[in-house]
Amino acid sequence: MLIWIQFAAAAALVVGAGWKLAAQAEELAEAKGLTRLWLGFIFLAAATSIPELATAVGAVFLAGSPALALGDLLGSNSFNIFIIAILGAVLGGRSVLQGVGLKSFRMLLSFGALMTAIVLGAIMAHRAGWNGALGRVGWGSLLLLACYLVSSTLIFRDEKRYAAKRTKNAPTRALGTGFYLRLGLAVIVVAAAGCWLSKVSGDIAQITGWGATFVGALFLAVVTSLPELAVSAGAIKVGSPHMALGNIFGSNIFNLGIIFLVDLAWSGGPILARADGGAIGAGILALILTATAALALKTKSVKTGAAGPARYWDTAAIAAVYLGGMYLIFSLSRGH
Repeated sequence: MLIWIQFAAAAALVVGAGWKLAAQAEELAEAKGLTRLWLGFIFLAAATSIPELATAVGAVFLAGSPALALGDLLGSNSFNIFIIAILGAVLGGRSVLQGVGLKSFRMLLSFGALMTAIVLGAIMAHRAGWNGALGRVGWGSLLLLACYLVSSTLIFRDEKRYAAKRTKNAPTRALGTGFYLRLGLAVIVVAAAGCWLSKVSGDIAQITGWGATFVGALFLAVVTSLPELAVSAGAIKVGSPHMALGNIFGSNIFNLGIIFLVDLAWSGGPILARADGGAIGAGILALILTATAALALKTKSVKTGAAGPARYWDTAAIAAVYLGGMYLIFSLSRGH
């Protein structure tokens, strides 16, 4: 019972500080006049993914569990897309993707799928005996970092034109010292609570025998993804699905880039070489959910003539794939 009380306390700190951090990041970006897609991808995605960063690094640095870290990051990516189904259910079955074209998110989805494929490829290569690394960092982690930097640069160039038009006659707003102090405090609380949460989750995995990857993919992933859920729900509430989806898909790219930092924190060699079957299942699940979201965006951007429940097949499909995938991860990681 004590371990679950500790988990609840750490989770409450991560969620509370994470929501505050996300709100402050949104205020910062809005004050500087950034576009909604850029706001969602860089500022909100990075801010809402700080809990994942803290818990993943804490998982290897404090709990000594690469499986817990990978479960957290890959599980968060799956849960982030599951957020689309959650929001659809809250909206009474109405699809969040309705009327949103694939074109705006093609680059985000492509890089998300590519980086997930790199993770799976690196895991399989390590399992086949090829353990290439540059110092303590695996080649897979280096490729993930390169992809994150390239995607950020390309999207920045693409969105810069629209940001310039938006702010041409609207000067930026200055933010006081108090704002930055609150922002720094939120980062510190998230980082400290995230490390505590990782240590407690490692203990839960040992006590229950559920497997570190599953505990990371479910418990850690859901808790650390609640800021994404809150921010995305807020964006939908104000009529900005582009901001919500930019946050969701951007967070997935950021989470995969975190694997490079986790490799730096872990002294036992490339982290992807320590992945178990549950991590492979989590990666495949994230890849399938990304493809499902891309297909849904493509079909929702054109008139299909579907009526009734058939119009919202994406909400049901995403939910079914996520729940089925989590059961598979549980089966693959149990006892590891």
